[in-house]
Amino acid sequence: EHIHPKMLGNVLRALELGTLEGSGHGGEWWKFLSLAHHYIQGFSRHTYQQEDCGPMGFSDLHQVLFGRDFDPSQFESRGFYCCSQLLVHRDRLRSLPREWYLQALAEVPWDHCLTSYMEVLWHTAFGGGEVAEQKRQLRPELPFFLRADNWHEESTEG
Repeated sequence: EHIHPKMLGNVLRALELGTLEGSGHGGEWWKFLSLAHHYIQGFSRHTYQQEDCGPMGFSDLHQVLFGRDFDPSQFESRGFYCCSQLLVHRDRLRSLPREWYLQALAEVPWDHCLTSYMEVLWHTAFGGGEVAEQKRQLRPELPFFLRADNWHEESTEG
């Protein structure tokens, strides 16, 4: 439902053959890649928290995980891929200190709302520090098979 089967097959085949890294056009794009095909322009969850969520909201979670306030203007021209299907290289996982993971476990009262916010925040953690990401078809460093078969949605409001 969230990942186009043809794109996933292409990524898995390139990984199997050892050609994923060399299939693009420079950069380290292959160290973090959103695999979902639903791209959501804008972001409303930081404003419209569900009623059955706990006391911690999106901005609170962002502050705990990254030590800085969330800037919603980052979503004026970008969005994100929904639903947390990701390819993350071990170098990116290890780029955050062990204490970051321990703090996330100790200080965040994880519930369904906070875990759903992570679909945006994984990109902040492993994709270079920015919350929002560009659509794949606008990223010239990606191979063609990753820039095709993309969907667009207008918002995250129910």
